[in-house]
Amino acid sequence: MIFEQFYLGCLAHASYLIGDEQSHLAAVVDPQRDVEQYVAYARDHGLRIAYTVLTHLHADFLAGHLELRDRTGATICLGAAAAAEYAFTPLADGDTIDLGRVRLQALSTPGHTPESISLLVFDLDQSDTHPHAVLTGDTLFVGDVGRPDLRVSLGWSAASLGNLATVRFLIGRGADVMAYDPVAMPAARRALGVAPHLAFAATPMDAVAGADALIVVTEWKEFRSPDFGALAAALKEPLLFDGRNLYDPALVRAAGLEYFSIGRR
Repeated sequence: MIFEQFYLGCLAHASYLIGDEQSHLAAVVDPQRDVEQYVAYARDHGLRIAYTVLTHLHADFLAGHLELRDRTGATICLGAAAAAEYAFTPLADGDTIDLGRVRLQALSTPGHTPESISLLVFDLDQSDTHPHAVLTGDTLFVGDVGRPDLRVSLGWSAASLGNLATVRFLIGRGADVMAYDPVAMPAARRALGVAPHLAFAATPMDAVAGADALIVVTEWKEFRSPDFGALAAALKEPLLFDGRNLYDPALVRAAGLEYFSIGRR
């Protein structure tokens, strides 16, 4: 495996070229605007840059992914929740990029930005279960973490970001999610974009109809006193996960629902 860091001190920006010496394929992660250094390094080591990956959409500098695509024909990969005006391959949690005996695996790590991912780097000649490294973008730093509050100016709260993480976790594992929120739907659509296995409902009961389970993660007034009997009848499986401890367990179970809450029985 070839693993090379490129560091730009004035921006404290680390980028990486990762390649396989046998397949001669490489990926560049979080490229700087000046891409000649990656092209030259790949040429000197007999590699073809097949992919360029952004761990998150950068707001503080211009990335070089578009120029790398134009120079080398590389496929651009972004987190599955990204919204971009150019073609890209979305990486959901667990998705992989295979370079031969080197593999990159996406790990969904929203927070600094909603679409943020980290990349597990596997040298398959050493192990296919224990990664050689993890590239965390702006999720983690040495002795620090990336700011998770940058979306506050757009109206996001910590709870909202957490709810997005729940949705991404579910769809990243192949679950079909029908989401409803009386206030945050427009913002959620912008943050999540067009994602496989995700749709938005027009009413709460539309979200519940035929579902295998109901997960409540917000505390809006209209969610506080639902008709539990109607919910039980509408659900395919009578499962209710209450992430806000809104309900009286006895009332929920009396309606025939199996009830799970946080720290309560």
